[in-house]
Amino acid sequence: MIKCKNCFPQKGCWAQERAKIYSVDEYGEVKGEQNMMNEILQRGPITCAIAVTNELVNYTGGIFEDKTGRKELDHDISVTGWGE
Repeated sequence: MIKCKNCFPQKGCWAQERAKIYSVDEYGEVKGEQNMMNEILQRGPITCAIAVTNELVNYTGGIFEDKTGRKELDHDISVTGWGE
């Protein structure tokens, strides 16, 4: 699959009409806040796996803080920076 898709429960998934397709030149694992910040500073955005909760489904912007403690990683996000 090389197309970005959106998915919703009861609606299924569909490809984005104007999605840009990117490739990966290299990959690795980065752990820890300072190491993540350094990686973004040195090489650009990173991808992180997250556990999506019901609260995140309705997210509209700002800093999201998960307080559910859910650990099952099921979505990937791009981290492009830090701070407010």
